[in-house]
Amino acid sequence: MIIYMKRISFCGVLALMLVCAMTLCSWTSPEMPDKKQAEGEYKREVKVATGREFVEALQSDTRIHVVTSEPLNISHAIEQMAQEGKIRHMPGEGQGEAEPGVYYTREYDGLSIVIHRLHNLCIVGEDKKAGGNLLVIPRYADVLKFDQCRDIVIDNMVMGHEEAGSCVGDVVVLDGCANVAIRKSMLYGCGVDGFSAYRSANIQVSGSDIYGCSDYAIMLFGTGHVAFEGCRIHNNGLGIRVDEECDGVSFTKCEMHDNRGCLFFCDVPVTLTKCKVHHTYDDQAENINFVQSKVVMNLDNAENYPDIGEGE
Repeated sequence: MIIYMKRISFCGVLALMLVCAMTLCSWTSPEMPDKKQAEGEYKREVKVATGREFVEALQSDTRIHVVTSEPLNISHAIEQMAQEGKIRHMPGEGQGEAEPGVYYTREYDGLSIVIHRLHNLCIVGEDKKAGGNLLVIPRYADVLKFDQCRDIVIDNMVMGHEEAGSCVGDVVVLDGCANVAIRKSMLYGCGVDGFSAYRSANIQVSGSDIYGCSDYAIMLFGTGHVAFEGCRIHNNGLGIRVDEECDGVSFTKCEMHDNRGCLFFCDVPVTLTKCKVHHTYDDQAENINFVQSKVVMNLDNAENYPDIGEGE
């Protein structure tokens, strides 16, 4: 090859270099997307400081910046917008398919938000210390319910109820959703569950707290590929519920303490890697695979877990 190149005339070399340069200028490698595309691209950037501004900003291809750490009262916003005809009741089964948008359902003591068929939506709290804050007043309303949504990010948010109830009313609910990330957020004080997902897939919850819930901290049904990393799950009525139709559920470097009742109610294998678990109530850990974890529990089936110490 080297001998062949030496026989090319000087003019031929210049012509070859010119062709290569023109080719490189007109071609961009598909493996090197621009930085903006790699980080996520949103058509709308909206700053909000009230509950109504937040609800009105909920659209696809939107990044919502919550610029205050003061609680944004979603309940008042939904009540007012419903009275004005700005949002409608979520159609029930047999009432036709709803268009993408924001709806409400009527619960025992107020209205509950439903975010339906939105995609590429990011909600971020701008206050680095306190985060953004979403609050609902009805005890039986969900703080945020996503229905058939995809590509959702919640970052640096505090979300909960003014007063905990029972029976219904979760903090974050996913129903038929995919590709959801919750980061550095706090989910607290719900009526039933802190985080629940039904028929959903590809969920990541990282650096977040789930606490003060009257029932389960986490409820998963028919949901796959769910990863909790660096989360703190504490002071809840119950712990983690995973049904038989779930798969790929894992916890990494998470802490679980001061939860009451059953901590693990899992019908399929769940892996805890490098986690810290302290649970003083009598319990079982069926289908739980502890990997390099520090665990202290009162187990009814302790013979299956010889490395676990009893709770104090």
